Amino acid sequence: MREILFRAKRSDANEWVEGCICRDRSWMMVSHNPRRNYHINPETVGQYTGLTDKNGVRIFEGDIVKTNKGGNWSTIREVRWVNALCGFSPFYAINTEYEVIGNIHDTPELLGRE
Repeated sequence: MREILFRAKRSDANEWVEGCICRDRSWMMVSHNPRRNYHINPETVGQYTGLTDKNGVRIFEGDIVKTNKGGNWSTIREVRWVNALCGFSPFYAINTEYEVIGNIHDTPELLGRE
């Protein structure tokens, strides 16, 4: 059974937090533990994929990863949920190594976005 975890940016600070998502009327928060709750920017919420990169970094929806298959670093992709695959992309190939190099909120320029 995989861990269900979310990450989001705090609305009162430029800081990422991880935990469970709770929603109450018009706001959302990440509950890290019973004593620490944070109001978050809902647009930055990303679910944990259950995978880690080559450095042991957790990979979340919205992360930007570099892929390596067969010793050649090849593509830079955004991690996203794909309904047709019933899973997160780009995790489709065996024998592929991934490295988190940023995310779509802090470093969109890695994908050619501003």
